[in-house]
Amino acid sequence: MQAIVISILFLSSTAGSTIEEAFLILLDMSIVLYFIPFLYMFAAFARHTLKNTGQQGFYKIFKKDKRCVWIVAFLGFSTTLAATILSCMPTNKIEDKTMLVLKVVGNLLFY
Repeated sequence: MQAIVISILFLSSTAGSTIEEAFLILLDMSIVLYFIPFLYMFAAFARHTLKNTGQQGFYKIFKKDKRCVWIVAFLGFSTTLAATILSCMPTNKIEDKTMLVLKVVGNLLFY
């Protein structure tokens, strides 16, 4: 059943596309799906370090200065978010740029 659903989603995401566009759609979707856990990881890092859940921690600098936690979490989260957004932007070789972005974002909502 899962193979049938994924095949239908794959065919709908690449319908009416050239081979290069289909490759870029799948590549962009895989990059975004790869970075989503990292967004959760940086958010969880800030929450768990500031709430002091778990053990004492390995890095003592986070225990001394709470601003370091916010700086590290913000830099990691913002860099990952920027990479996620930039991966959805099409190259100059693509003719219909808005359709490519709509296919990537639309298919990510279904996955």
